[in-house]
Amino acid sequence: MAGNSAIWRATSLGAEGSNSGDVIEFNQGALPTTTGYISTTEIEFDIEPAHNENSKGTIDEYQYVGLHSIPVIITGHIQTPSSTTLTSMIKKWAIETHVNGSFPKGRFGLRLNDNPIVNLTPTSTRGYLLANIKLIRPVEFTGKLDFIARLVFVGDVGSSPYTW
Repeated sequence: MAGNSAIWRATSLGAEGSNSGDVIEFNQGALPTTTGYISTTEIEFDIEPAHNENSKGTIDEYQYVGLHSIPVIITGHIQTPSSTTLTSMIKKWAIETHVNGSFPKGRFGLRLNDNPIVNLTPTSTRGYLLANIKLIRPVEFTGKLDFIARLVFVGDVGSSPYTW
């Protein structure tokens, strides 16, 4: 766990280290050659909007249903994608199943050491689904592959202080 950020696909219950073949580390050094950098992270707590807005009177279950979803969008780039296995791993992650018997809510985990608010090691009651990943080859920069990954939290949010 040399980098300060990582995304992984869980293969067994436990910590990130038990998934050594399915981990992408980010921000490991000044000029990574087999990993990449995360440039921005967007975290959204999407509260279900009112379906029937009523500025006066009692709020009913159709006006406020609470937390709807927690998407996390990670933007960054991979250095030298032609000489790394990361692009193959991303393709595998996109194609293969995102849930299984041990991880019915999602197999993906996230670690952001500098912003741990949404760090999560998948369990049987919560995890991330890889909702979308976009790979972009910028024309003006050869030997670099930009990416935008969208993870979505699924499962039990637990109780305060929500440490997951």
